[in-house]
Parts: sequence; C-alpha cells; structure tokens
Amino acid sequence: MNVLFVAGSYFPNASANTVCMEALINAIKQNGNNVSVLIPGKKLDDPDVELINGNKVYKSGSDMDLFFQMQEKCSQLDLPLKMHGIHSFTYAFFRAINKIYCKLRRVDFIEVGQAEQTKSMSELILNTCDKEKIELIVSVSVPFGSHLAVMSALSRMSNKPKWMMYMLDPYGASSWINPGGKGRRYREECETFSKADRVIMMNVLKGIYSSSNYDTFREKFRYLKPPLFDLKPVMQYDCSDGIEKREGELAILFAGTLYDECRNYNTVLDVLEKIVKDQNARVHIMGNAFPHSKKTLEKYTSANVDKIIYYGRMPYDYAKSSMCKADILINIGND
Repeated sequence: MNVLFVAGSYFPNASANTVCMEALINAIKQNGNNVSVLIPGKKLDDPDVELINGNKVYKSGSDMDLFFQMQEKCSQLDLPLKMHGIHSFTYAFFRAINKIYCKLRRVDFIEVGQAEQTKSMSELILNTCDKEKIELIVSVSVPFGSHLAVMSALSRMSNKPKWMMYMLDPYGASSWINPGGKGRRYREECETFSKADRVIMMNVLKGIYSSSNYDTFREKFRYLKPPLFDLKPVMQYDCSDGIEKREGELAILFAGTLYDECRNYNTVLDVLEKIVKDQNARVHIMGNAFPHSKKTLEKYTSANVDKIIYYGRMPYDYAKSSMCKADILINIGND
C-alpha cells in the first residue's frame, strides 16, 4: 500500500508530534507499505522532493511563505537604506493586517498562516496522490490545517484514497486556542470527522470527545495509549554526546516545549528545585520556551546555578543521547 502522511513539519525539524508520527510511519513500513510525507514551509531553494529517513518528502509553499522568505533575503542584501526601510515597512504592514483580520474573525494569528498553507497543500496533495498512486492518506495535527487540506483535496478527486485523521491535540474543544473561535473550530472538526474514514486520537482526549456532540462520529474514533514510541532504541543510543553526567549524580531530563497556555510547568519546577537542593542531582531542560516561560526558567536557573540548566532548542540526536544518559525523564502533559 502507498501511504501519504500530511503534517505540519517533519525531520530534521523534530517536535513531539514529529516523533509520534515517525513511530507510526515506521510501524506502517514494517508491514511492507511505502510512505511519502507532505508538509508546508517550502523554501525558495528547496528541491521539489527530498529523501529523509528513507521517505520521499514533498513541501508546499504558500504565497505568504514566499513573501516572508523574500523579505528575509532582502534584509541580508547590501541594499540602500531606503530599500531596507521599504521592505521592513511592507513586512510590518502585512503582519498588522493579519492581526486585524484575526481580531475580526476571532482566530489566532497562527491559524491565519495555516489557512493560507491549506490552499497550497491541497494542490500538492492532488498532484502527489496521482504521482505516487496513494491508497491511504494520514493527516496529522497540530496543525488542524493538515486535515482541512486533505478534505479540500479529496473533494476534487473522483477516485478517493482512504483517509485517516491522526489527532495528537484537541481542536474544537481546545482550552488554549482563542475561545472566541470555538464555534467555528467545532464546525470544522465535525465536517472533517464526517468525511474521514477513521479518526485516531491520543487516549487522554477520550474525555473531551466522549461528549454527546460527537455521537454521530463515535464509531470512527479509535484511541492510542502511551507510550507511542519504544524507549528501548533510545536507551541503546550512542551516549557519547548529550548532557554531562557526573559520577554519583542523579540526572533528570525534560526535553520538550514549555507552553504558557496549556502546561503547568511551574509546579514541576518547584518540585525539581526541592529535589536538587536535597539530593545530589541536576535538572537538564532542553527545547523551546516562549517569552514568559523563558523568564520563569531564568528565575529557577539563576537561583540554582549548575543544578537546573536550560539549554534551549537542541538537535534531535543530542536530545536522544541525553535521554540515553539521564536517570529520570520528565513529561509535562497539557492541562
């Protein structure tokens, strides 16, 4: 079977969703199936298709993507000051227009980019399905735009492949996306559920989607229980790189993103601070952090120098080596 995954990102840009998706890709390939991947974010100098981890990776590029890339390239050129000013003004102008649009439509700024990407992704899905003779499409969220792009593409196909939605986060009932757009998101969710052949969700979402609002689609829902990937290969990974592990020391690691809106990391940091004060232990934190969470981290790292360490975003191989070395792995779930 020829399978196409449609997602928001793929390696080498590792994320929690990418890692979970890769586990599913590997399981599908072990059964003798062929996998291709389609993502947004095509850069000006990217090839039409790349081979990553043995999979063909197609990238779509929206007009908005290309505009911001052109702006970035222009800023790097040796242009007269006046030209730099024009480009900077244009960039700021379009961002301001998008933010006004968000207020009027009651959507998050990030959703505007997803809506723009959906159009270009839909076209590329059509072409890729024809070229690769795709029999099954697996769309992965976040972003939910992956599902919308597949739905749009399938509406224009006469010979439709099967479609499975793979939801790693809630959408219609999300507690951290702009609450003003909840009704619209619920309608989009129901429309995609009605068209998809199967909806796979994280087991922790079962409570949210057990609502009677979703009774019509109940037979399509399936739930996955963690762990979604096997830790054994990670534990057998080359540990020569990664965090410094001192003799007799307890190494505690969190690798992931600290979201202000949906992760109660303050309580976790309070507990970890007590551990490093009472035990011969060090806490290693790596991954993305937003402005507010960075300030919070600075408070803990400055008060516990060389005991709580923040690395920022690190390469995936470095993170895997660090997981191999660590004694304790921390996971912070969404509220």
